[in-house]
Amino acid sequence: MCISCTPLPCLPRPHRTTAVGRRSRAASLSPPTPFSTMGVRDSAGIYLVPVGEVQSDSLLPFRDERSAPGYRAAFARQLMAPGRRLTLFSAGAHVGTFTVQEVGTDESFCTARPRARGVVELLPDAAAATHFLALPEELAKDIEYAPYQPLETDRIQRAAGINLAAEVIPQNGASRPPSLVEARGDLRALRTANGQPAVSTTFMFRDEMRVQPAEARSYSLYLLATSQGGQYRAAYVWYREAAREGKGTPRYFQKLDWDDDGKTELLLEVMGERSRWMAIVEELDNEWTRTFEDACGAAAAPAPDPPPS
Repeated sequence: MCISCTPLPCLPRPHRTTAVGRRSRAASLSPPTPFSTMGVRDSAGIYLVPVGEVQSDSLLPFRDERSAPGYRAAFARQLMAPGRRLTLFSAGAHVGTFTVQEVGTDESFCTARPRARGVVELLPDAAAATHFLALPEELAKDIEYAPYQPLETDRIQRAAGINLAAEVIPQNGASRPPSLVEARGDLRALRTANGQPAVSTTFMFRDEMRVQPAEARSYSLYLLATSQGGQYRAAYVWYREAAREGKGTPRYFQKLDWDDDGKTELLLEVMGERSRWMAIVEELDNEWTRTFEDACGAAAAPAPDPPPS
């Protein structure tokens, strides 16, 4: 799957983020327009917010009101209306169904999006799941998926993440945290499309895994390590220094082959200074790469210089 994105190059598809007739673009939204959503369990239940429109092997980013006036309202009205049913996935498996009851607005993202709440039916084995991806039922019925088998990290994976971070941090000229164990803000075990084990992990220096102002010397380091010949190697590295690119601390959210191309797409949730956004990492031509990042997050302002001592 290749994602239309800014500013990273998107191969093999051309860049496609410009408005098409602004209001006519929004007006064209209607079932069966396929789209993907992310879901989170909170104290009030499970809510869904859209990631973007799925088009063949491409995902169109969710549009802001400046580039497409009325798009958010049209999306909510036409694609997430009460009664709309979506299939819930977790750990790459079909785990239940979500039926929309009401839709509001989620302004915690750098591009505000509709937020749907509704009636949830979950498989008993997935009753404790907290993060989901969801697709309209008509799109999900054609996707092959594995049984629900959430994985726990093991000692080898935990050690591999620490060892790889110890190698990568000095390669970027960054200060090493006093304790890499304490600097580790996220750690998830998963399997790629070919069934190989992998580990997704995030390390932080003078940062936290939440939306908050950044310190000038802070950074985040995201690592995806895959097992090759019995050893874990860094398959994808995302180092982001707040002083140069602004705070953008990613963590693994969920995985799913949502366009059924046989490749695993990893959805990352990225925490900035004032909002959060989404990014996607996937394997293209045997190489893991970041194919998408919400433009509003990629363009985050650098952290201010530290005060003189």
